[in-house]
Order: sequence, then C-alpha cells, then structure tokens
Amino acid sequence: MPKAYGCDKYQLSLDGLEGTHDQIHKAGSFRTTLEKISCLRVAGIKCAIMATVSNTNIREIPALIDVVVEYQADIFAFARYCPNSFEPDTHVIPEAYQEFLGICWEKFKDYQDSGTTFYLKDHLWTLFLYERCLLSQSTCRMK
Repeated sequence: MPKAYGCDKYQLSLDGLEGTHDQIHKAGSFRTTLEKISCLRVAGIKCAIMATVSNTNIREIPALIDVVVEYQADIFAFARYCPNSFEPDTHVIPEAYQEFLGICWEKFKDYQDSGTTFYLKDHLWTLFLYERCLLSQSTCRMK
C-alpha cells in the first residue's frame, strides 16, 4: 500500500552478482532483492537499483546490468565506494575505473530501448563523456 501513501519510487541495492552481494550483505539477499523488483512494479512503484562499486565487485557490474535489465528494473545507477585506509583492497585505480565506465557505457547503449533508465550518477561520467565528445549529446541521464 505504499503507493497509496505517495511512494512512487523505491531504491534497492545490488552490490555485485549473487556470491559477492550476499557476502557483502546477507546470504539470500541477492535473490530476495530480485524478487522484490516485480513486487514493486506490480504495486505501481518504480524500482531503482543502486550499486556501490569497489575493487571487490567492479568486474561484476557489467553482468549485473544484464540482470537488472532482465528483471525489468526501472532505473539503474552506481556510485563509487570511498575506501578508508583500513580497506586498501577496495580501491580502484583511475585507469581501471575509466575502462569500467567505457564498458558500462556500451551496455547502456545496447539497452537504451529496454525500458530501464540508466542514471549517470557518478561525477566521473561528466569527464568520460567530455573525453569522448559526447557531453553535448547527453543530459547526464540516458534512457
């Protein structure tokens, strides 16, 4: 009944594929999150999926985009994890992150007619688009 109370969009987190996500959060939470996408949509509530990207899961995010589109999430976005000095293994070097953005951009283009909107939330998208002479064609949101 959240829709009746004015909730029109709800954000869920998926921080990698099943093994990684469940390790970060809780066993079984990946599958539960995927199940809730359709529950929200049936209730008339848009479902946003947000991922936090670190060196732990960066290689899984492109495959996660496939999953999110398959499960018909309305929105997908990601942001970078900000590691502290006690977590050096989570740091992503700039070159790897730039390559990652390129891979995701290609995925977003492939899925632009899928019904999933890709929000370019990370401020490094602006630099990525500028470097590829795409900035004037983008509103920092791709549908």
